[in-house]
Amino acid sequence: MTKKKAVEIINKQIVKLNQENFNHPTWTIQTKTYLANLFGEGSEQHNYFDRYYWNLDTAIRGEININILKHNAETFLTDCIDTIHDLGIQKKNPKGNYISRLSDKMITFSISGVFTGGLLLGRMIYKVFECSQ
Repeated sequence: MTKKKAVEIINKQIVKLNQENFNHPTWTIQTKTYLANLFGEGSEQHNYFDRYYWNLDTAIRGEININILKHNAETFLTDCIDTIHDLGIQKKNPKGNYISRLSDKMITFSISGVFTGGLLLGRMIYKVFECSQ
């Protein structure tokens, strides 16, 4: 994903936050998912939003002013955009390198095969030189 696409996603969440028909549960799940994918699950941004969710839930029940929390969420998401501009997004390496994709059994089998092949080749070369002398 590009920085531009990541910024578009977060801006879309800011717009939704300020819409008249704001849907708290859906918006929260989407935003949490986006932050996990953009910054990584367990990142500072993701963890902060986890804590924010409970405050927003309290505001929906009328215990805290929801407009203040929405403003704080907008500020937080704007800061996330700044972070993306400055540092980029989390780079995922789903494939890894060749060896990291192999199972332990396959690695053990391969090492054993190389060792055995080396012994057999060494014996063949030794016999060829022994016979030629």
